[in-house]
Amino acid sequence: VLKSYIPPVLVAFGTVGNIMAILVLRHYYKILSIAFYLLCFTLVNTLVLYMGCGMEWISYITNKPFLSHTSDWLCKVCQFVSSMTIYSSNWLVVLMLIDRIIFVCWPLRANAICTVFTAKLFTIFIYIGLLTVSIHSLWTYELNRYGNIDPRQRDFQTVVWPLIAAILYTYIPLLLIFILLILLSIAIQSF
Repeated sequence: VLKSYIPPVLVAFGTVGNIMAILVLRHYYKILSIAFYLLCFTLVNTLVLYMGCGMEWISYITNKPFLSHTSDWLCKVCQFVSSMTIYSSNWLVVLMLIDRIIFVCWPLRANAICTVFTAKLFTIFIYIGLLTVSIHSLWTYELNRYGNIDPRQRDFQTVVWPLIAAILYTYIPLLLIFILLILLSIAIQSF
């Protein structure tokens, strides 16, 4: 019962919330760097919502295999796109926190540093980095005879690279978020 009713409710509420956020941010994302980051975060959040919850629900309701389990090339593309979207949100939060720390600690310089141009530039750098880390999934993963996604062979790409990816996708950004939140709270209290 939960698999039938909860995912569409989550997708519906998430979509409405993200559309409302985009409507609010549309006036500011060309002016404020934080609004640009929030707009990117909202778009990524919507993609993750549809790719994860929405596609899984459609697969369950139609009793068809999950999209990534239908063909080998879709398996590779879905792994690549999901890695890019899911983990970019961590790095976007890091960029937002750095932007806010600069804004709080150096308010006179913030107008020169915290611009939409620098926000776009750093977002592009983040996605280039994620592209570099995620590209291996296009040749590493394939479907096995049971329809599951498996690494093709046991070599560097399938043994060591997932650890490197986990460090770059999750551990470093979460550690940075923790440190930056502490620095931001200290900066706000001393202000």
